[in-house]
Amino acid sequence: MIILTNPSLPLAFYPLVIADVANRHQDVGLTVVPNNCDRFLVSKKSSQLSTQKISRHIQSLTIDISQEFRENFLDRMNLLGLRWIDVLRGHFLISASFHFIKKYVAELRSAVSISREMLFGSLMLAFEKSFDPNHSHYNYYQTIFDEDG
Repeated sequence: MIILTNPSLPLAFYPLVIADVANRHQDVGLTVVPNNCDRFLVSKKSSQLSTQKISRHIQSLTIDISQEFRENFLDRMNLLGLRWIDVLRGHFLISASFHFIKKYVAELRSAVSISREMLFGSLMLAFEKSFDPNHSHYNYYQTIFDEDG
């Protein structure tokens, strides 16, 4: 089994996540994290996020993110045992994953074509097979389902 990882992703996502959380906390109502990561990629054929593009986007927003807010957020994340990727918006994450997988397959010189829909379907199947009471997020979602039930 090959596990695809990109160690720079958590750090690249941090400014987007913290700005998105601050946006929601302050009820500003801006679109901080779009459904698609394309605007933040180094280039159209890249799977790497551009820290400069992310920084420019964050600076263009009217969100006040104090050091105290950052520290409180980090403390809460640590207390709950969460990573940036755990709280990043799903559509954005799927988009970033799609670009990474396409780039990875191209580097293998494979002639595989995959659509976003096929990737999403495959991820949902994998999720269903691995999501059980032993999963780190199971209790959270069980609580959500119990409240809605």
